[in-house]
Amino acid sequence: MHDDQTIHHWQQTLNRIDRMLAEITELHVTISSQPLDLAGPTTATEPPLPGGDMLDVTGPWASDATYATDPTPRQVITEWAITIWDAHGQVPPNPLSYTHALTYVREKIPWILESPWADKWCDDINAVHGRLRALCPPEVDETHDSRDTPATIDLPSMANMIPDGRTLTRDEAEHFWPGALDNKQWAALRKRAQRVREAGHDLRHGYYPVEWIRDTLTRQACA
Repeated sequence: MHDDQTIHHWQQTLNRIDRMLAEITELHVTISSQPLDLAGPTTATEPPLPGGDMLDVTGPWASDATYATDPTPRQVITEWAITIWDAHGQVPPNPLSYTHALTYVREKIPWILESPWADKWCDDINAVHGRLRALCPPEVDETHDSRDTPATIDLPSMANMIPDGRTLTRDEAEHFWPGALDNKQWAALRKRAQRVREAGHDLRHGYYPVEWIRDTLTRQACA
């Protein structure tokens, strides 16, 4: 039997994969919608043009494709969901969406970790996570050196002790307000941070003032 901390670690890893995939998809769409500058190379630090790995991980996959070398997130998670359904003698939904597959796999993590496939599953999920991290620019890849917070800690009380003026990464904020903000809200905070940097203010990429986070939570509660 695996302890709660191990289960929580893999749940958080799946959450990060889903979040990073959504943000990379959004970044890809944003870049794709920008006009191509034919004036020649510049020294601007713009994101890479769409294509290659970024297009590969966000696009569809062939039903007979393998992922031994280049794991595609949606393919890996969906095929593992089907494998687990089969192992339980059940028929997966048809069609099976990635979102449904992810939810199912996340719920089955305690069972997976006790199954004969545990090592293979962990390797596949780590490979997907690593591939997404390699594609993320600093403001999106906010998972470096993150640590799971034990569930026994009183997180709301700790969150109230964070002073205004402190900045947090998304992962740091998720420790104090787990799952409180969705991808769209984080995207809005990221755009706000970009506007602040463009205005000449010193705000590190991937960091958000804690008062912005609290304000977003307050407006969400009042909506």
